[in-house]
Amino acid sequence: MRKFQIIALALFAVFALSSTVVATASAETTKTAEWLVKETAITSALAIEATGELTLEDSKTIAGAASVLCSGTLDGTVGPGAADLIELVLNLAKEEIGGLTGLGLQCIAVQGCEAASAESPIEVYVANLPWHTTLFEMANGEILDLIVGATYQLLCLVLKLHVEDECGGATEDTEFPVLNDPENAAIPIGVKSSPGLHCTMGGAGSGFQFADELIFINLVSGELLSVS
Repeated sequence: MRKFQIIALALFAVFALSSTVVATASAETTKTAEWLVKETAITSALAIEATGELTLEDSKTIAGAASVLCSGTLDGTVGPGAADLIELVLNLAKEEIGGLTGLGLQCIAVQGCEAASAESPIEVYVANLPWHTTLFEMANGEILDLIVGATYQLLCLVLKLHVEDECGGATEDTEFPVLNDPENAAIPIGVKSSPGLHCTMGGAGSGFQFADELIFINLVSGELLSVS
């Protein structure tokens, strides 16, 4: 069975940034942001866990837009400063997701991909862990994580065919919003990553990811995490 691969939201590369004004992937003037605990800057890496649902989409496959909904957990650290690190991807049973020879993350079809079955499951695999990302504050005050690089892979059936798609890559970058919910720092609902990533099937700008529910980025210690 051939693998339908989407390489998009994954290898997060840490950028060497100062507090001076810099330019992001969207070329808008910004400055670095930072992770806070109880409104105090983090001075060393702290363990985090984020559990929720994420939609992965290639907007221009042979069947039009194709997307799947995946549930899982990211384990890693935040801080110091603007840096964070994802070290493990887990399914809801807390089993570690690996490469193509390991355990896959079970997902369901949203559109384009056919419904998962025992003969043709929808599975996501990860590679190039750990993933790194860096916080930025936009000119309008919005906080974004700038994400660059690496790999996750998705298996699904499109128009009865097992097809291969690849989005992103080592030089691709995208941005994901992070907000301060009263309960904790979180990824907001329905806001697509931007700009769209390059996909083998869909071409330039066709690959997106977005949360189907508020995804809280929780400190394992239980303390309140925020961004500034």
